[in-house]
Parts: sequence; structure tokens; C-alpha cells
Amino acid sequence: MKKIYEFEVFEEVEVEKEHKTTNDAGEEVITKKKEKQALGRKFFLKQPSRSLTEEAQLFYSSQVAKAQKKGLMPNALIQKRFIEDGGIYTEQEKKEIDDLKQKLLKCQAEFAKLELEKDTEKNKKRREKLDQDFERLSTKLHGLISYERSLFQNSAESFAQERLALYWLAFLCYEVKGEVNLPLFGTDSDSFDERIKYYDNLSESEEKRDEFMQTVVQKFIYLIAVWLNNPSSSVDDYTKTLDLLEKESGDEPEKEPEKESKKKPSKDEKVKT
Repeated sequence: MKKIYEFEVFEEVEVEKEHKTTNDAGEEVITKKKEKQALGRKFFLKQPSRSLTEEAQLFYSSQVAKAQKKGLMPNALIQKRFIEDGGIYTEQEKKEIDDLKQKLLKCQAEFAKLELEKDTEKNKKRREKLDQDFERLSTKLHGLISYERSLFQNSAESFAQERLALYWLAFLCYEVKGEVNLPLFGTDSDSFDERIKYYDNLSESEEKRDEFMQTVVQKFIYLIAVWLNNPSSSVDDYTKTLDLLEKESGDEPEKEPEKESKKKPSKDEKVKT
């Protein structure tokens, strides 16, 4: 089974340990005591097979049709309506958006050129300036197009995209147990509806024993978001995402850095789109 990304999460468990002491008579005395210990559990994001990818495409199409039956409009119809009404943006806004896109492309091109040149102090300062310019321009562009994006949030395609993310969550999340790879939700033979029931029950649970798996699922949700945004994402991209999630949650478990296991997939193992 090919893997996109592997990671390890440490779970605090209670284990029984034996302690040997010697009494006054010189006899060995064994006492058992329960102690808390951090045990690593390994998980991975599976690389979808060609058949699973085809099934996902069919699933997406079925969800678009389902959404339309419920009354949600497709993107094309929403766009057509706004065009007929004169469009979403004024002429000045359109020009500003085009200018920002051109400036962003120019920043990217210049940055790529500097990456190929010698790492001088001058080039370093120029790259830092380009980074700042790119962030400023991106923020401004995002502010202008955010309204357009909001118009399509309730489209049929948006509904289907959210369902597709759940589909991948149901079929790509695995745990390594010994020599066996087990799906996080249900079994390998379960359908999407059967698997998603496990997810719903887990996400809605308030039981203390389910908190660890809820944390694991949250990590998978972030990893799948990275993969969907860019299937060619590097191992570092996934690692940085999990690091950011742990910092934001503020509950990063204590662990030995060297125990952490990450696998860099080969070129043949990368997801093809």
C-alpha cells in the first residue's frame, strides 16, 4: 500500500510495571504499580489507487446532482446571473485585480530568478523584500476577490467539494498496527456511508476515551486539506501543517524528537492528478 505521508502520535496510557526490591531478610520482593506512559501510534495518509480515484470522481458528480435536486445552483448558473446583471465587479475593480495578479506573477518570476543566482547579501535582502511584497499583494487581492468566493459558497459544486473531502477522509486514513494496516474508519470492505458513521459517532462523542482519536482525525483533516490544495505537496509541507496545528491547539504531547517517523515518498509514490 503506497503512502503519501506517515506520522506518529503519542498517546498517554496507563501500564502496569513491576518493581523489584529486597527486604530485610534478603528476599526479592516484586510489587506492581500502574504508571502513565506515552506510547507512539503510527498513522498514514494512503495514496489513492486509480480505481479509488475514479470512484471519487463519480461520487463528486453524484453529489453535485444531489445538491441541484435540493435547489442549489451550479457555479455556471450563478456566474451567468451576475454577468447578466452587469458582473460582480466595477471596471475599476477589474483593472485593480488584473494589476495585482500581474504584480504577483512578476514577484514570483523575480524570486525564482534570484534562487538560481549566488546567495549574496544583496540577493538575500531582495528576496526578503519580495516576500513582503508578495504577502502584501496577496492580502489585497484576497480582500477584493473574497466577495466573489462567498457568492459560490452555497453552490452545488461547493456542497459536492465538502462531501468529497469527507470521502477522502473515510478512505485514505490508516493506522499501522504491527504488520497490518487498518482503516481508521470501519473496514476495507465498508462503503462510504458505513465508514462515515464511524466518523460521525467519533466526532460527536464526549467520552474521555475518544479524545485521542479525535485529535488524530483533526490531523488527518488538515493533511487532506493540504493534499487537495496541492497533490504534489512535499513531506515538509505536511510536517509544517501538523506543527502549526499543534502550536494553535497548545496541547502538543511531550515526545522524543528522534522517535518521530516520517517517510518521504519516492517520485513513483506521489499522487498523480
